[in-house]
Amino acid sequence: MNLSRRAFVMASAGASQVFGLKAVRAQGEIWQEFRRDDVGFLIEMPGVPKIEVQKGDPQDSWIRSTDAQVRYQQEIFDVSWTEFKDAASAEEEYRLFRELMSRAGYQIEDDTPLTLQGAPAREFIIETGHINFVRRIVAVRNLAIGIHATGARNIHHSPSGRRFLDSFRLLRV
Repeated sequence: MNLSRRAFVMASAGASQVFGLKAVRAQGEIWQEFRRDDVGFLIEMPGVPKIEVQKGDPQDSWIRSTDAQVRYQQEIFDVSWTEFKDAASAEEEYRLFRELMSRAGYQIEDDTPLTLQGAPAREFIIETGHINFVRRIVAVRNLAIGIHATGARNIHHSPSGRRFLDSFRLLRV
């Protein structure tokens, strides 16, 4: 695995092709249902995401990483996924994220196990004052999926942060 490419994708935002955007109006704002039937998830985002794709090299254990990002007011919401050649390891994804944050000098404030539609996941919260974010990681089949909200301190409690994080649904496990 080429950790530098994967680390870049995990820490930044972007993604691939958009399939099936459906506008949803709520509370006077336009949120988009971002649905990826090919990957097996849906999530609400406050606008149309910018998509960025990175392809792995033949010797890498991963095939491609995709990131979909939306900026909303002073917040950034993104969902990213990496497709592996073999089954994705949730524990390996958690370990890589912890190492990446440690090397970057960030202290993880909270590291909580979750279950998302029957799949094991983890939620990581980092709050430095300058950089504040929450990242959820779930691994299913040959995919690792990251759900990431960045913004002011306590982004994980903001109404838009909660809406984004809580709207994520796996379509298949």
